[in-house]
Amino acid sequence: MCDQLHAQIQSNPHEEKELTARLEIHQRKAEKAMTMMKQDHSESQKPSSVICTASIDLQQVLFVPTLTHSQMFYLRQLAVYNFGVHIADTNGAYMTLWHKGHSFLSCDRDFALIEKRKRVTKCIVPKNVKDMIQESRQVKPFTVSNMNESDSFDFKKAVDCNINTAKLNISEVQWLRLDKHKPHAVKIRRSLNEIEVWEVITILKKGVQVQNIKKMQLPVLDVTSHISGEKKKDLTEMI
Repeated sequence: MCDQLHAQIQSNPHEEKELTARLEIHQRKAEKAMTMMKQDHSESQKPSSVICTASIDLQQVLFVPTLTHSQMFYLRQLAVYNFGVHIADTNGAYMTLWHKGHSFLSCDRDFALIEKRKRVTKCIVPKNVKDMIQESRQVKPFTVSNMNESDSFDFKKAVDCNINTAKLNISEVQWLRLDKHKPHAVKIRRSLNEIEVWEVITILKKGVQVQNIKKMQLPVLDVTSHISGEKKKDLTEMI
């Protein structure tokens, strides 16, 4: 959003005043969100706290092998994906890796450590990426797991059958809170104002009970991660 507004300001001098005002509002909201997130993190770390604060993000795609010869620019590399979960309560971080044949959260800080380590590490195969991530943080090393095809679930299919999120208007939500004792409802705030009353939205579809969700088996996602013959040929040529 910031980059988009900066670009619009540069290319639309006649609307500079209005666009600059929008940019300032956006930056203030971002700063407010960061402040509130830090407060939530601190609250969740108190011994008496019953709150768990988590940040989730998908890192920029990592490609292997990481070589520098000119032929690399014309051959297809293997894409390795890393989904990060940072638990503020314990300052623990979990990294989940998978690879395919085609191509200012706490997670961002975790990813920055990985990117720093990546600059001095030569990764040839996906296992090298796993080792590199585990070595990225010396204190409380990341917990890294490899995903298999059997670990991929079709959450969209499960949601479409049981949950209705239309009333959330998620694009307008600034603050979201979940309660494990009330999984049928989501608490939201549409601003970063601490005194705003939490709005409670019931998300289960008509006729669906909480017990149905607890007993439900998630449908397995139909995925194939086989490397095509063409990509296998390119990877072989690289190394």
